Amino acid sequence: MNAALTQALSHVRALHLHLPKRIASPIQSAVERAAARSPTALSILYDTDKGPQRHSYTDTYRKLIGRMRSKPITVLEIGIDKGASLRLWRRYLPKATVVGIDLDPPRNPSPRD
Repeated sequence: MNAALTQALSHVRALHLHLPKRIASPIQSAVERAAARSPTALSILYDTDKGPQRHSYTDTYRKLIGRMRSKPITVLEIGIDKGASLRLWRRYLPKATVVGIDLDPPRNPSPRD
């Protein structure tokens, strides 16, 4: 993923800080749909630790799990922090049941996507 695309995804993630929700939400939703086939793009968009900026797991995920994208699988993530990677899994694996657990409950739980 090139630097310009990475920067653009980061800006889309922050649109709600600069635009009214009624304008930012449709833009963010359209970008999410466009990025849905790329766990790397989703990791940048949702600011997870899975992507190229931190751990670079997303290429491995795409290779190992990509062929199961349209299957009704179950994903368990242990250690969800703020839940950003749960949003990644929900978008990348549209037919999956995504379950996350963590020792520390979130301080400000976010609404389910």
